[in-house]
Amino acid sequence: MRQTKITIKGETYKVGDGATIVMYSDRHACTIIDIAKNGSTITVQRDKATRIDHNGMSDCQEYEYERDLNGEITIFKRTRKYKDCYTDNGRVNDYGCHLGLGYRREYYDFSF
Repeated sequence: MRQTKITIKGETYKVGDGATIVMYSDRHACTIIDIAKNGSTITVQRDKATRIDHNGMSDCQEYEYERDLNGEITIFKRTRKYKDCYTDNGRVNDYGCHLGLGYRREYYDFSF
């Protein structure tokens, strides 16, 4: 049996809520599609993010978001040390990505 919500630091997140895959400086918008019964993993699916500004290769970026049922699916594991942090490999490191919960953001860093 899977659960449909999880509470972290007093905030409750549920299946269907927005999330953001944070990768160093880039961001990818996604939707929570599954939460393990014990809260050890959260599964997300990439959303379709359409850029709506006309700022070119700028840091000022605006997007519209919609669910993408064919979007990439990623499972994030709770870290052992920080129980409120979910990473792509279950460990916190300088290069691994982590999951931001409760918001959708898309961002491409053109400086890399």
